[in-house]
Amino acid sequence: MTINKLKTYLLLTGFFLVSVLVRLPHLDRPLSKHHEFCTAVVLIPLENWAENGAATYHYSPSVSYEGTANRHIENLTAYPVEADGRFYYLSHPPFAYLLPYFCFSILGVYPTALALQIFNLLFHFLSCFLLFQMVKMLVAHSRPQPLKGSSHKGHEWTDSPLGSEASKNSPLGVGGAGSLTAFLIYLFTPAALWFHGNVYMSDMFISNTLIIGIWLALKIFLPKEKATSTEITGTFEVPVIFYPIGIFLVIFLMIYTEWMGNFFAFGVFILALVKAFSKKEKHRRKYWLAIATVCVLGVIAGLGLIIWQYSSIAGFETYWGYFTHRFGARSGAKFSDNGVFYFLWKYIKMTLRIARHYTTGFLPVLLFGAAVWGVFIYYTKKIFHTPNIATRYFLWLAGFPILMHHFVFVEFTIVHDFATLKGGILLAVLVGLLVEKLLRHQLNSSVPQNPSLRKSSEFKLHAFAESTPQPPPKGEIFCKAENFSRAYLPLWRGLGGGLLLTIFLCIVQYYAINRPGEISQNGDRYDYMQTLGETIRNNAAADEVIFLNGYKPDPQVMYYAKRNMLRASDTTAAKELLKARGAERGVLFTIENYDVKNIEKVKAN
Repeated sequence: MTINKLKTYLLLTGFFLVSVLVRLPHLDRPLSKHHEFCTAVVLIPLENWAENGAATYHYSPSVSYEGTANRHIENLTAYPVEADGRFYYLSHPPFAYLLPYFCFSILGVYPTALALQIFNLLFHFLSCFLLFQMVKMLVAHSRPQPLKGSSHKGHEWTDSPLGSEASKNSPLGVGGAGSLTAFLIYLFTPAALWFHGNVYMSDMFISNTLIIGIWLALKIFLPKEKATSTEITGTFEVPVIFYPIGIFLVIFLMIYTEWMGNFFAFGVFILALVKAFSKKEKHRRKYWLAIATVCVLGVIAGLGLIIWQYSSIAGFETYWGYFTHRFGARSGAKFSDNGVFYFLWKYIKMTLRIARHYTTGFLPVLLFGAAVWGVFIYYTKKIFHTPNIATRYFLWLAGFPILMHHFVFVEFTIVHDFATLKGGILLAVLVGLLVEKLLRHQLNSSVPQNPSLRKSSEFKLHAFAESTPQPPPKGEIFCKAENFSRAYLPLWRGLGGGLLLTIFLCIVQYYAINRPGEISQNGDRYDYMQTLGETIRNNAAADEVIFLNGYKPDPQVMYYAKRNMLRASDTTAAKELLKARGAERGVLFTIENYDVKNIEKVKAN
């Protein structure tokens, strides 16, 4: 490992630790607000698995606690899938449950909210690091813009003596500005700070596997000969067979995590076919067809395992009923019952509401990106520049699955603001690439365009000397760099200052939405669900069936109560339910605004 790489890793780790400090007031806080019900829905199965073994539950997320008084009670399920009196939550494939379960089991850690949050944080760091590497990879594979009249085709500013000196002094190396921008954006956006911290669910974890998939796919599709150096790209020689095996595993695990893996697999499949039947890639046709084939096999393996595993609980028909019910609800297909025009009107209306979630999760980043784009237009006099092949690959591999997930599961997206978390991947990388492109344009504009001037001694500070490969003395470089600094440093300082301001505003917005302390944004105490759950647990024996009057149980309350709960309007209704269950005793809790108003013991006879 080089000194520069070590400095880079230490710098990125330092920024990550700062993000942990920002989130410290919220970690291990009682589960209550802003979709923390997701964390509770994961913790209930993890507790069951930890205490009774995952095999007892078919390695599938059961939301029923053990004990006769908890059996045959349907909580947290939109469609009933029951086996042996236990109900299951099957809206997502189980990998996001299984991975922390096995990690905790190996480490001897009991599944708690804090343990799950730390697990979530570590994967957030991994995702940010891969985005950092991804932008460096895209920059390194950008097609160089040779200067007119120069015999040194393909050399950019970074090949000049001054550029080389700057790269040596910077631990980030070539493409470092854009890479660091992408890293910091995905690290500090309000959505990422919260949903890669306090809240954990398959819908959030899929962003991690998607980033891994995009990174690996870019490794596959970007031409290897374009890499300028291992120091820039971080690449290393691997056997060719690694890539088909790797993309198969990534697609399989993505599908085994969340349904967006199918869209990603389709994107890779189409790109592999385009490569296979391209004239330029004719000599590698078998390789690209192998990539396309493993995409299909990954989908078959992922979907096949899900269907087999979930059908083993209560049969294929029951699972298929659950799946079609959830798909209809999350896609908005139910609106098609009222006619095509009503469906289209409702669909467009729902799609527009997605913009509100992006504002909630990424507003400072959107403003910063718009500002950088404005500066880019000002300097280049163009609104758009045709992206190079590397950027086009990224836009397809990342943009297609994200947009398809938004549009296919449109109702799910508008109901859950965390559904836009995956969109932060696009934002971070595109803003990082825009920053890098703007800096490169400004550097290139400082080079004389007149060939006669480029042959002068002063131009040798910006390009390779025509007569000799040896750079001018160090002193001459820094002496002649004064004009370059005047043109370049103000832009660098402006971008750096804008990025720091963006991070600050992200943290402010994060705290405005998720206030530190004991009181939430709307005045509720953060421990109100914990208090209610513990009150229920402390006032009900293990063999007493719990009944609730005036309240439908939240996952957080169930998690703290360690119980499943029925609803009953009064003691008469509770007695009837006890008789139907063949139970003898129960407890009726009358609840108003999460406050227990009355506790009554109930007996069947």
